[in-house]
Amino acid sequence: MLNLNCVICAELFSQADDVYITTCGHMFHYVCLKQWLERSKTCPQCRNRCSERNIIRVYFNLANLDVSRIDVGSLQEQLDNANLQLKMKEKELSKAEEQIKSSKETQKKCMKTIAGLEKEVKSNSFIVLNYVEKIKLLQNQVKVMESLRAEVTNLKAQIESMNGINTLLTSSMTEAEKLLKNESDPKVLSVWITTLKRELRVCEHKKADIRNQLKAVQNDLRREMDLKRSQEERIIQLESENYSLLEKIKTLESNSISRQTTANIASGSLNTSAISSNAKLKEEKRYTISPTIKENIKKIEESSSPYLNIKSSSVGLVPLFKRNNENSTKLEIGSKV
Repeated sequence: MLNLNCVICAELFSQADDVYITTCGHMFHYVCLKQWLERSKTCPQCRNRCSERNIIRVYFNLANLDVSRIDVGSLQEQLDNANLQLKMKEKELSKAEEQIKSSKETQKKCMKTIAGLEKEVKSNSFIVLNYVEKIKLLQNQVKVMESLRAEVTNLKAQIESMNGINTLLTSSMTEAEKLLKNESDPKVLSVWITTLKRELRVCEHKKADIRNQLKAVQNDLRREMDLKRSQEERIIQLESENYSLLEKIKTLESNSISRQTTANIASGSLNTSAISSNAKLKEEKRYTISPTIKENIKKIEESSSPYLNIKSSSVGLVPLFKRNNENSTKLEIGSKV
């Protein structure tokens, strides 16, 4: 066994290792030297310039030596060193085990604290979610309040503009001019102008509608007046016909009375009962004629028709009153007879 070691890895050279030498004469393991040359192009021991092309492989020729020639002192020393290293490793291992146990205990404690913290986090997350929902609701309420405030401000502005419009509509020219001079906001003035234009259009439409209604009422009134005139003319015609018929009845009654008297005088044998019956019949005829005329006059007087308002006008009533008086006088004469 060789007592030579590599400077890079500090391990001894063996027969099976690949050993290379630099131009400056230093030996290293091939793997160690290659890794070194990849980092810097110098010798690891003397720092002379070196590269992979300049390194050379070295081969060891070991001789067969007797066991008796091996130094026992060196072996004992190596064994003592190995035991010492073993004890040191055992101490390190016990320390590592103690550290592992302590770390496990701390890990258990940490796990317990983590579990408690997780529970707290869950409860806090639930509370946070509740607060988040409440915050969202409050934000929505704030938005609604802001919209309501905006609506209130708009409504206040509209109310002020409407009050101004009302004062403009109800006030006189001087007051309206003062209001227009005092107002400097163009938006309010534009609103006033548009509303006044609207009111003017509405008033024009109402005026046109009233005119149309007035025309229609005038046309209806003309028709009604024409109907009234035609009805009055018809009443006058009927009154004249009624008067002529009554005159005819009078003449016929006078002729019949004269004939009956002549017949009674010529025969002289007629009974008083027949005369009385004829008189009764005549009286009944007269009574049947006169009450109907009275009833018709009462109906005409008491009627609510605008075309037969006789109390307001005395046109056409004179012949009716005359006939009524004549009929009453005839009834008195008949009763006397």
